[in-house]
Amino acid sequence: WVHWPVFRDLTDLVSFRLPHARNIRVRTSDGVELGGWHVLPSHKVAAEASRLPLGSRAREEFFDAALARPGARVVLYFHGNAATRGQFDRVELVKALAGTMEAHVIAIDYRGFGDSTGWPSEAGLGLDARAVWTWVQERVGGREGGRGGAANVYLYGHSLGSSVALGLAEYLSEEAVAAAADDDNQASSSSSRRSNFPLPVVPTGLILDAAFTNLSMAALHHPSALPFRLLPFVKHALLHSMHERFPSLEYIQRVDQPILILHGRRDRMIPFFLGQELYHAAQLARVRRQPELLEDLWFS
Repeated sequence: WVHWPVFRDLTDLVSFRLPHARNIRVRTSDGVELGGWHVLPSHKVAAEASRLPLGSRAREEFFDAALARPGARVVLYFHGNAATRGQFDRVELVKALAGTMEAHVIAIDYRGFGDSTGWPSEAGLGLDARAVWTWVQERVGGREGGRGGAANVYLYGHSLGSSVALGLAEYLSEEAVAAAADDDNQASSSSSRRSNFPLPVVPTGLILDAAFTNLSMAALHHPSALPFRLLPFVKHALLHSMHERFPSLEYIQRVDQPILILHGRRDRMIPFFLGQELYHAAQLARVRRQPELLEDLWFS
């Protein structure tokens, strides 16, 4: 309900000092419309775009063409709980990602947030993430599902967004495994060549900022929950009343892509030890399944 900054039009890119961005609308599978930004890499591509009038067809075509270039690097940014993508620190982070990583940054507001329609829920945010992934794949890899562009898509999730990013990565990994199995079955049952349809792609990597193990633990250790922690029976009631889970601890054990976990030792909202627990769970899962993947897991 809190649209922060107050009275700011999220589509007014000039007021957010995003001259090298465009407004986008993404439609989910259940009909929700998400508002978002597509920010160009902060280099000569952005300079070229600045010469085109805002909102013009030529500018939209330029953005699409830039995103479709071979080897394009893309970051899907999933922000934390409350407020909107227009919050000052989020805008600055989007700019930093575009500049430092020389990447296209796609930043959206979940359903019920900002200028997006709908009402937020755990399942709903999962659909939002899949819709944004599809939107990017249609433009980076082309409608024929080219694999080249999709090889450079990263997921960046902050706080609540870290669980959204992990949930998307886990979903895409399961889809890829299922598609590979179907492809093998078709090949073994027919003497013809394998299908020319490409397999579903997965993210190149994930960056998790101030991540937690699950929503219950994050809520329980939030500063405002101190009174509940001191009263065991109230604490028990609180944990059992939460219907939204966001089980990052479960997701991360089934994600094989490179993962970088970032956490501040003095973080008062999401305790440092929750990020550590998530990292250790990922370590243990990789030791059991594929030890060689340990070199693609970092905690900073």
